[in-house]
Amino acid sequence: MLGKRTSPLLARFAVVKREQIEWLKKRDAATSIEEKCKMMEARIKVLQELLW
Repeated sequence: MLGKRTSPLLARFAVVKREQIEWLKKRDAATSIEEKCKMMEARIKVLQELLW
C-alpha cells in the first residue's frame, strides 16, 4: 500500500513529465543546433534543481 508521501511524489512526477513533453516539442521545433544546445543546457539546469 502506498503511503501518504507517495501521492505528492506521483503528482509532482506527472507535472514534470508533462513539462518535459512540452519542452521536447519546443526543442524539436527549434531550427538551429545552437538554439537546441542552449535549450538543453537550460533544461538540464532546471531538472538538476529538482533533484538538489
